[in-house]
Amino acid sequence: MGSLGAADLLALWERGQRRHALDRGLLLFALAQPEIPPEILADRPLGERNAALIRLRRALFGPVIPSYVDCPSCRERLDLTLDVEVFLAHAAADPSAAVNVAGQHFRLPTSRDLAAISGAADEEEAALELARRCQMADAGEQTLSSVPLSALVPDLEACFEAADPLLEPSLDVACEVCGYSWLVPFDIGTLLWDEIEASARGLLAEVHTLARAYGWSEREILALSAPRRAAYLGMLT
Repeated sequence: MGSLGAADLLALWERGQRRHALDRGLLLFALAQPEIPPEILADRPLGERNAALIRLRRALFGPVIPSYVDCPSCRERLDLTLDVEVFLAHAAADPSAAVNVAGQHFRLPTSRDLAAISGAADEEEAALELARRCQMADAGEQTLSSVPLSALVPDLEACFEAADPLLEPSLDVACEVCGYSWLVPFDIGTLLWDEIEASARGLLAEVHTLARAYGWSEREILALSAPRRAAYLGMLT
C-alpha cells in the first residue's frame, strides 16, 4: 500500500478510530501533506484537503475505487467503479481563491468552518452560518447592506461549487433498472477511512492467526512482507 507499511497502517488506525470524522480527515490530510504545519490544516480550504485525500487514496490503494449505492426509488444495488483521476482533473488551480457574490467577497470553507456549523439546527441555519463565517472583512465595506446575507446563500453555494468542484464532490448516478437519477455525495474522507479500517482489521486478523499458530509477536509478524504473511496463512489453511 504505497509507502505506508503494515505497522504504520495499524498505528494510523489506532490514532484515528475514536476521532470525529472531521478530525480523521485532518489526520489523513497531515499524512498526505506532511510539508504543511499541522496547526494550520484545519484552516485550509476543503477542496485542497479533498484533493490531497484523493491523491493519498491513489497512493495507498490505487486509482480505482470499487463502490456501490442503493437506488432510492427501486432499492436496486448498483455497482460503481470510480476513477480518482476523474476527480483530480476537476481540482481547482487555486483552492484558496475568493468568490464574489453581489459585490461581496467570500473565502472558501474549511474544516474548521464545518466543525463550527456541525451543531446547527437544520441545513438552512448551517448554510447561513457558513456564509457568515466565510464572509471576508472587506465585504462589510461594500455598499450592499440592503441585500441580506440569507438572500445570497443560494448563489454563494453555486459559486463555491464553481470555484472548486472538489469542495463538496458528488456523483451523478442513474439507475439501470428503473431509470431514476440522483446525486450521490462523494465523501473521500469517510471512504478512505473505511478502507484503512478494513485493511487494519484484516492485518489484526492475520496477526492473531499467525501468533496463535507460531507464537510470533505482533512486531515479528508485521515485519514480514504481505506475500510472506499470505504464504504462511496459506499453509495453515
